[in-house]
Amino acid sequence: LEEAARDKLKLLCEQSPTDPCLWCLRGEVEKDPAHFERAWQVSGQRYAQAQRSLAAWHYGQNQWSQAVTCFNTALAINALHPRCWL
Repeated sequence: LEEAARDKLKLLCEQSPTDPCLWCLRGEVEKDPAHFERAWQVSGQRYAQAQRSLAAWHYGQNQWSQAVTCFNTALAINALHPRCWL
């Protein structure tokens, strides 16, 4: 099932390369922060979920300062998202 999801998301990202939501989903499935970075780039640095995902990834890697930076960037875009209030 996980491999099928990877394949489907890869195909969808190829078909819609400027959709930041797809890139974030692909990053979650593949556990690859490069896809979160790609989402951030294709969104023109406007898709807060990309920064929240990067923050969570950095947090999981014990990279605290990078996590804080990403969470702050996400909050600057969408201050009402409760997941960032922690």
